[in-house]
Amino acid sequence: MLIRLKIIITNFIQFMFQVLQRAKGKVTISDLFHVQRWRFFLAKTRQEYQRVILSQTWTNPNHASNRLSNEQAWQGHNQIQPHVKKIMENSIDQFHYQPKVSVIMPVYNVDARWLTAAIESVTKQIYPNWELCITDDASDRSETLETLNFFNDHPKMFLVYRQTNGNISVASNTAVEKATGDFLVFLDHDDVLASHALYEIVRYLQQNPDMDIIYSDEDKITVSGQHYDMHFKPQWSPVLLLGYNYVNHLMCIRKSLFDSLGGFRSGFEGAQDYDLLLRAAEITQNIGHIPKILYHWRAIKFSTASRALAKDYVQNSAKKALQEYLHRNQIKATVYRPRSTASYGLPIHQLDGPDNGSSVDIIIPTKNRHDMVKRCINSINKYTSYKNYRILLVDNGSDDPVSIDYFNSLKKSITVIRIENGKEGFSFSKLCNQAVKYSRTDHILFLNNDTEIIDPRWLSRLMVYLHLPNVGAVGARLLFPNRTIQHAGVVLGLADGIAPGHAFRGHIADALSYFFMAETARECSAVTGACLLTFKKYFSSLGGFDEKVFNVSLNDVDYCLKLSQLGYRTVYVPGAELLHHEAISRNKEDDPSELANFRKRYFGLTDRYYNLNLSKENSFSINPQSRLDYIEFFHRPLKVLFFSHNLNFEGATKVIIHLARDLKVTYGIESLITSFQDGPLHSYCKDNDLPCYIQELPGITNILQGWLKEDDLHKSVNITLDLIKNLKPDVVFANVINTFFVIQAAKMIDLPSVWLIHESYDRKMLLKHLPPFALAMFEDSFCTANRVAFVSKATMDLYHEYDQQRNFTVIHNGLNLNDFKSSISVDRDSARRVLTIPDNIKVILNVGTVCERKDQETLIHAIYHLTKHRGDFICYLVGARPGDPYSDSIVRLVRKYKLEQRVKIINESADIVIYYKAADIFAFTSLNESFSLTILEAMAHGLPIATTNCFGVSEQVRYGINALNFGFGDYLTLSSQLEKLIDNDGLRIQMGINSKNMFSYMFNYEEALEEYKSLAEAVWQEGINRTI
Repeated sequence: MLIRLKIIITNFIQFMFQVLQRAKGKVTISDLFHVQRWRFFLAKTRQEYQRVILSQTWTNPNHASNRLSNEQAWQGHNQIQPHVKKIMENSIDQFHYQPKVSVIMPVYNVDARWLTAAIESVTKQIYPNWELCITDDASDRSETLETLNFFNDHPKMFLVYRQTNGNISVASNTAVEKATGDFLVFLDHDDVLASHALYEIVRYLQQNPDMDIIYSDEDKITVSGQHYDMHFKPQWSPVLLLGYNYVNHLMCIRKSLFDSLGGFRSGFEGAQDYDLLLRAAEITQNIGHIPKILYHWRAIKFSTASRALAKDYVQNSAKKALQEYLHRNQIKATVYRPRSTASYGLPIHQLDGPDNGSSVDIIIPTKNRHDMVKRCINSINKYTSYKNYRILLVDNGSDDPVSIDYFNSLKKSITVIRIENGKEGFSFSKLCNQAVKYSRTDHILFLNNDTEIIDPRWLSRLMVYLHLPNVGAVGARLLFPNRTIQHAGVVLGLADGIAPGHAFRGHIADALSYFFMAETARECSAVTGACLLTFKKYFSSLGGFDEKVFNVSLNDVDYCLKLSQLGYRTVYVPGAELLHHEAISRNKEDDPSELANFRKRYFGLTDRYYNLNLSKENSFSINPQSRLDYIEFFHRPLKVLFFSHNLNFEGATKVIIHLARDLKVTYGIESLITSFQDGPLHSYCKDNDLPCYIQELPGITNILQGWLKEDDLHKSVNITLDLIKNLKPDVVFANVINTFFVIQAAKMIDLPSVWLIHESYDRKMLLKHLPPFALAMFEDSFCTANRVAFVSKATMDLYHEYDQQRNFTVIHNGLNLNDFKSSISVDRDSARRVLTIPDNIKVILNVGTVCERKDQETLIHAIYHLTKHRGDFICYLVGARPGDPYSDSIVRLVRKYKLEQRVKIINESADIVIYYKAADIFAFTSLNESFSLTILEAMAHGLPIATTNCFGVSEQVRYGINALNFGFGDYLTLSSQLEKLIDNDGLRIQMGINSKNMFSYMFNYEEALEEYKSLAEAVWQEGINRTI
């Protein structure tokens, strides 16, 4: 009773305080006794007691201990469901090329259960044109022989029994002699093929008929059938192959090539496939990769799958195969095992080069910083075992007397070049290009002044890899002083799928990485220019670093990608290890214009050396999302039903309506709209030929307002279920958080669903807003939906405890500029004339529904503060809703401050371009937002932004680059930031330019649309039964 009384008193005080605060001293009778307010108060008070009791007993069902791992989630999302298998089976008739595939299986004394599983994995293949060739290598275990005898009469199997044990190489060759297929696939007697393995090979051959070797991704499988250790591989990487047999399983080879190589060679047991690949790579480069797990490697006692040391002879055979490859190809290199992998007994080998070789010019640009230069040069001279190098110190106009004296003292031992900046200012690209003109060697190495040599072999190892066939540039492994990795190659699109990023950044240097990719020399798309060795002839022929569009950053990545276009590889060499005291001398922030230029030049380019099943956030970690891609064989367009909470001019509503329309127009998806409230966007749906159904539900608008009744919620689920049954969609999209009941309705008929969440609510807020009877349904919806899609990472992180199924994903909002056209076609000057704005007046703009969440009140206070000492600006506040209590309170506040001539309040409208065109500054005051469309609009129009740091905003803007920050409700700081932008023309204009550049490279609507299309296709292919 005391708890209940306390709640009533607390709620009443808070309620009255809010009324007084909103009115700012001008409380009207209608404000105080508004029916809606008192209904809200009574409902909240009634339910608060229930919430207190609930919060004392509530436990999160999605505790981390119940959460799927990324590997488990990937497996669940990528299972072949019956409806997809049927599509695959039907699609085979469309294959114009249907070669026979011979599966080769050597057998020796294997457990019957594993042999049976291996054989049945072949007999259950979706692709029918196969044969299984088995050689028993003189087994003496009865269960092995009995199992073989059981399958002896199968019409597609050929069994050969050897009288003497010949080893795996001889046994495999014997099986191949019986093969009549065009291609060979090798299967160990205790491993398992995925049911679609041969289907995928033949499907790949439809577009790539000249391929001689095809390999896939793989995983390991325990004796209990659990999958783990998923190996997602790069496309064909001959340098990586020199380190270890990364191809491994599944391997498919053209039989004629296998025969021409003489098959497997005896004496290489345990690495016979590695030896075969090395020899094959000398003959053909028609080697393709399928980024799907098609092979399951059984981890049993004494197998290599269970531990690398299980077969000691594998180490020696692999080294022997590599040494013979080097000898055949006259590569002057020695083979060594890296310390980090040798201690684990892994068959990883790397190349070391001679200390005598061609001359190398080491180019070190610097301005001042004699301390760093001294450390760098001293370490080169002290530790470098390679003999033939020359240091070129490039002094970029140093003005520090100590540095100048030190550089002059170096002229006796090294070459010092002084190059001043031109009128255009600092350009790292131009500085390097000019320095190369002073080089007299065939090899140039760009080295940052903040690096430090720690391994004598660094240059010898860089040189040996540079001289491998078709290599154009190599780079070192760079460590931070705390011995974490700073650079281990560059991955394209690693930063949110947009910009290049360093692989394994922050990874502990001495800890093994994902399949040794940080420890093994390998191809990559690019390496950092902090330590980049290349041929001078290639550098000169490409015009050096691009001075026009990559003055400071991305010039190194651009250069490597240009090399790739000419057929030359870039190689990361971990055996060359340096310390990098990163970004001490220059500003680390990339220029938005350079990022925009990079995006424009390489738009659509994917990283061939980074598997699409890996994360774009954390390098070489698994992305658990679906990669099923059989929708092309579906006989009709997908039918998607989009549920919207209303049809008002609101950001979330516009997102879902535009999404439905553009998926229909661009990809032919059959889009339907259902809304639980009618609104002005209904006519928009009709104008765009989008079927739109209005289904009002009992009490549904009040889910997050505290008025929802339990009966109403269940009625809403049932009504929604009937609607879904009648419309018969393939997939359901539910928009915003309070449509969770739609996910439940879809679940009842096993219909795949996607839940789009825009709101940034933490657990405390959810407990406050959701009635107890709805909470369980709400929580279950996170697990029930095939995907929960958020528009920002910050918002997704708020709900992380609900990500039990690893089904969360982020798709940032994009802005379709075709939707952003004013009915009045005007430029900036015309817009200001229409709005009668004088030339000397700066325009501050705020766009968005006028409501408490967007806190336009803070902007009004800031404007009032500014007017006390200046009058050279005007503010447009666009998005008012006459009759709404908060919106009306803003009107009254403007009147109270007598700002009618300084603040123009404009009602909500679809046509707002004219205000963006006329604006100079955009002010964003929201308290709670996920990923604001209005900020995107402001950036698209080249406006500098003054903003709060609410959730996803930091994923949209860069503070100090295109935006200035202020705290929630901090009108004094907002006033100061606005004044700074008004007064400083240079800052305002540059930030506006940065906004436009950032918009062009960060927020591509077509890519976001394609992600949603792929999402709809993926969840349909997954079906509802994905949990493992």
